Amino acid sequence: MNIITTSTKVGDNAQLSFKKVRVLDIRRHSIPELCKDKRVLVIGCVDMIDMLSMQKYIKQGEHQFHNISQKASYTAGLDINEKGIKLLQEKGYHVDYCDIFNDQSKYLEEEYDYVVLSHVIEHVVDLTGFIKKIIKFVKTKQVIFAVPNAYNIKHALPALLLQREKVSNDHYYTFTPI
Repeated sequence: MNIITTSTKVGDNAQLSFKKVRVLDIRRHSIPELCKDKRVLVIGCVDMIDMLSMQKYIKQGEHQFHNISQKASYTAGLDINEKGIKLLQEKGYHVDYCDIFNDQSKYLEEEYDYVVLSHVIEHVVDLTGFIKKIIKFVKTKQVIFAVPNAYNIKHALPALLLQREKVSNDHYYTFTPI
């Protein structure tokens, strides 16, 4: 897996570099380990909340934002899912509704060790503009990107055996490890 990192601060020239890292386990567990004892901003913090009830999702250890919150020294989250943000706020999390292109949030004014974009960028139409906004406006030391693997066996096997491809209709991009 590749993780894109940047060591720039606001006002510096933004440079992206690819760091080769070990293959990560399930993102909901490996990314929280990377964030241990760090200040973290999670963009896309709702994490497909509509799939299960929030409490069940957290209890099963499948809610990535919750898992990061358990490991990080401080965690804030932003998302465009209003219903999900409301549920997370009711549970006491530091989260806010925010469309990076159009909105402001108090959480964008803070400084972070990491910004996590896990299973987010494939949903963004203007990917370049989105990444530029984050680099320009978020004070961070590193950005962690995680994307679904288009060659994952769960997706590739049905395509090969059943001649049917599973495609998410809300993904504008697909990514492969090659």
